Amino acid sequence: MKREKYAQRKQHFVPACYLKAWLDPSAPKTATNNPYVWLFDKNGENPKPKSPEKIFRETEMYTLTATDGGS
Repeated sequence: MKREKYAQRKQHFVPACYLKAWLDPSAPKTATNNPYVWLFDKNGENPKPKSPEKIFRETEMYTLTATDGGS
């Protein structure tokens, strides 16, 4: 069965609207530079800026598969 055009493959397990509250307010807002949040490793070290669209998501997390293999 063909996948529907509107089906999302990468789905957030933390809603993107919640992540907006954690955007760095000092990040420059330009057309080429997306706002970002800071991610740290579990020791609280090695901070990295990441776009909210690229974090806290899984591929096909909410996709249901029918018993016959269709979606």
